[in-house]
Amino acid sequence: MNLKNLKKSRLTLSQVLVGGAIVFAAFLIITLGQSWVLARAVLEEKQEKAKMVQAAELRRDVLKQSWLAGQSAAFAEDRIRRELGWVKPGEGTAILQFEDAAPAPAGQPAPARPSGPPHWMDWLSLFLLP
Repeated sequence: MNLKNLKKSRLTLSQVLVGGAIVFAAFLIITLGQSWVLARAVLEEKQEKAKMVQAAELRRDVLKQSWLAGQSAAFAEDRIRRELGWVKPGEGTAILQFEDAAPAPAGQPAPARPSGPPHWMDWLSLFLLP
């Protein structure tokens, strides 16, 4: 090798510094980009969790109001009367049973019920029975 070619192939200090600066800038850009993406994902997750907390707090408030309403004596009495059929001393119970949805007007006989098997038996025999 020739001395002139050797001097031409050597890197100067300025070329090394420029190359190092480019590598450092690329590293910095990549690192900051990754940090920005990660921070954005954390922020979105935080907002999602805040919405979940808000929904849970709303549900808690609704359940608390329902529980407080269930603690009153009027609610307990209403539930006992409705579900268990209990009455206070001196009260009576009436059980109403209707055979027809609407009674026949006065002076007219009630419509006759069809004789024979019920209507659903006709459908059953049509589709399922041989």
